[in-house]
Amino acid sequence: MKDWTLLVAPWAQNLLPPPDQMLPALLELFRHPHHVMKDDRRSLVFLVEALPFDCPGQGPWVCKRPRWHDNRLWNQLLSLVREGEMRRSYRAALFLEQLGMATPRPLLCLEKRRWGMVVESWLVYEYARGEAVGQAQWSAVVAALECLHRAGLRHGDPHLANWLVDGQGGVLMLDPGPRPLRHGFADDAYDFVLLRNCQPAILPLLPLRQSWKWRVAEFRDSWVHGLRNLKRWLRARTLGQGGKANPSR
Repeated sequence: MKDWTLLVAPWAQNLLPPPDQMLPALLELFRHPHHVMKDDRRSLVFLVEALPFDCPGQGPWVCKRPRWHDNRLWNQLLSLVREGEMRRSYRAALFLEQLGMATPRPLLCLEKRRWGMVVESWLVYEYARGEAVGQAQWSAVVAALECLHRAGLRHGDPHLANWLVDGQGGVLMLDPGPRPLRHGFADDAYDFVLLRNCQPAILPLLPLRQSWKWRVAEFRDSWVHGLRNLKRWLRARTLGQGGKANPSR
């Protein structure tokens, strides 16, 4: 257990058991996920109705592990000099809460380091309830992104599936964990280009369309798609060559 670090959100620090009691129960919970929402090479996300100790608030709770970040050597090396993926997501979600932005409230963050590198991390946060975003809420999504950019943050994955309509008719941002805004990379415009990609009809509502940032973001988007297509082509070519070689064995 000594390799693990457990962070508790300020709103729950005086309402939860001591960390040495919570940590074993949480690790046992993570070993037996149920109500799985996503399970692939990039991440494991599952839902629990109640945590294995007394907890403020009502469930269910979302437990998320970023497998791709935890297992990728480059990200592990970077974690020697910076926080791991889930700790950054945790702190960003707390910051968004301070800004008054609607987003799932984080409860816990766990991080395991080996030789100083993050090799496993988890984020536990409230499950968000709401309805899928429709055309009537598109302008609210754009306004929320602009608010995020003014705070010096970028979303990075702002497609409409990452937003819900809350009980008051506003929008709730899912997938907490925005990153600092890098102005030289036109990150703010790139958020809007990604939003346009998932719903082309939203284009008239998007700002920055007449700026240099939009042109940079369009070029960046084309470069990313080109790189992905190249990787798919190389992967298919490699698999194809492997398939031809099998019959000769």
